[in-house]
This record gives sequence, structure tokens and C-alpha cells, in this order.
Amino acid sequence: ELWTGKQIISTLLVPNKKSKIRVNVSCKARNYSGKRQHMDPMDGWVIIKNGEHLCGNLCKSTMGGGSKEGLFHSLIRDTSPKIAADCMLRVAKLSGRWLANYGMSI
Repeated sequence: ELWTGKQIISTLLVPNKKSKIRVNVSCKARNYSGKRQHMDPMDGWVIIKNGEHLCGNLCKSTMGGGSKEGLFHSLIRDTSPKIAADCMLRVAKLSGRWLANYGMSI
């Protein structure tokens, strides 16, 4: 069974049904065209409701990047730094495993 990227991000945010993580984020990504928020043709407006990634491309500015409207800042603000760190760990582990399986040569 294949997964979409949005399903994977949603699973990394809320790892199981018992988890009480319900983060809500709405911010623009770097490729936002400026036309519409919810149905942007470039998929540049990120919406995460109750831990489910609904639309948008995740980039450095939407994940964190020092802005106060990023995903990890919202996790810290709405839940706790421990929960945000656990989410960062899950993202890092998945990224490392993906690179190990698909590799990258220089």
C-alpha cells in the first residue's frame, strides 16, 4: 500500500489514536502564489487541522525556520517542548531511513 506525503506527515504528528496532539497551523510556504489560500494552484498555503495535513508543501519556513507561525513552534506553544522534540525525532528518523534506502550520491 502506498502512502501520500500528507498522510505520512499526519502520522508523524499524531503517531497513534491515544495521542492528544491536536496542532493547528495555517501559514504560507515559500512557493505561495498569492492567489488563494485554501486552493492555491502552487500548493503554497499550508493547512494542518487537528494534526492532519490537509494541503500545502512543507518547507523550512513552514516547519520551523525561526518563524513564530511554523509547525514546530506551534507544537511547542500548544503542547510542550517534549512533544515537539518527539515529533522532530520521528521526522529525523524517517528522513534518515529514507536516505538509507534510496540513497544519495555526491
